This record gives sequence, structure tokens and C-alpha cells, in this order.
Amino acid sequence: MENSCQVGVGSEGTRKALKSLVSHRQRHSILPDLGVYCYKTEMIKQRENDWNQRYRDKDTPWEEESPSIELKPILEKYTTQGDSILEVGCGLGTNAIWFAKNGYKVNATDISEECIQQAQTKNSLPNENLKFYTLDILNNNVQKQFDIVFDKGCLHSFLTQEAYNEFAKQVSGNLKDNGIWISISGNSDNPDDIEKRKALSFPRVSLRNIAFAVEPHFEVLEVKRSRFGEKNNFYCWIGVFKKRQFFYE
Repeated sequence: MENSCQVGVGSEGTRKALKSLVSHRQRHSILPDLGVYCYKTEMIKQRENDWNQRYRDKDTPWEEESPSIELKPILEKYTTQGDSILEVGCGLGTNAIWFAKNGYKVNATDISEECIQQAQTKNSLPNENLKFYTLDILNNNVQKQFDIVFDKGCLHSFLTQEAYNEFAKQVSGNLKDNGIWISISGNSDNPDDIEKRKALSFPRVSLRNIAFAVEPHFEVLEVKRSRFGEKNNFYCWIGVFKKRQFFYE
């Protein structure tokens, strides 16, 4: 049986996000290195190239054939059909297409132009229900705010607490007042054995990482331990967060 827990609010918050973070580096993961917040154009381009090549090669083991099973009860509890959703890191659009079919207005984005092209080919829904476009949320302004932001596997792709913090800050900026962020990330309860982690490529984010990143900008509604997907059956955190009216550091 999976365990769920409530994360309290009101901790001392988090260190101020740095404007310039660690450089792009290799790591053992099923995901190419998404990198961290960086102003250098050549670094951003390298990240895009990494993702584009993986999609061209169909080397995308993180992609699932079915939408996340945890989404339906979360949407029923915290959202309303017709709400607008920004999906960050949509991949081939499995979850985005499911959102749209269930009555949500979806803007599905990814840093990889190649993957967006493949997602558009896969999608058969009218454009007014679902739009795909290339976006790096850390370096581009979406120009509008949404009722919901959803990410699966984006937060856990970063390498440092400062990067988690910056990602959470940017998510908050793309939400309406009292907007909801739903995030699914690899769990630090996955194996501690270094060799097994390398072999099985488990992403690992701790509850402490999440709390430090989200609490300055969000109320924590719930955090639950579950499984990342049917194919990628490792432990994950599923978090639901509501944008604060007043932020703190």
C-alpha cells in the first residue's frame, strides 16, 4: 500500500535562488541532462540539442503509453473542467491529450522542438482544445497565466536545490492567483545502492528538496508517495500545491 502524507507549511523557507547556477554536466539518468537556470545562449542550445537527439533516436524510456493514473482523482478534487493547463515538459503529449479530452484547455510545452513536432503529429484534437509549442520555462515568458501547471519529470531533472527553487518560482509566475501546481518527481526512497541507481537510472528528489523549493511560493495541499508509471515503476512524489497570495523568502 502506498503512503501519503501532508507537508506542513511555515518552515524558515529557502535560500534565495541564485541567478547563475552550476554548468551543464553528465549524470547517470534515464533522462538527458536538462541542466539548470543559465543565461548563456550556448548552454541553452546544448540542452535543446540533447533532448532533440533523444527524440530523433526514439531513445525516450521515460515516455508512458497511458496518462498518469493519479491525475483523475487530483483533478476532480482541486480543479474544474474548462480550467486552463500549462504542461511543462509534455514530451509526446500523452497526458496533455488526456487533459484536453477531459475538458481542459491545454497549452503543452517542451524544450525540444523535435518532441513537439512528434506530439503534434500524434494529436488529432482541434487546436482550440490543445496547443503544442516549444518553450523553456526558465528563459521565456509564457505571456499569460493559467489555472493549473502540470509537470511530470521536470523538477527531478535538475541537479541542485537552487535549481529546484528557481523552477518552483517560475511555475508560480505562470499561475493565476490560487492556481494549482501538480508535480510528479522521482522519489529519494528509491535504492541507495550507487551501482543499482546507475543501472536502473532512478531520479531522486527528497521531500526536503520539495519543501524548500515550493513553500516560499505555494501552500502544500498534499504530497503522496506513488509510482512514476506503469513502465517506469519506481517510487515518485506526487505533489499538489496552491499559489500563495503573499510570497516569503
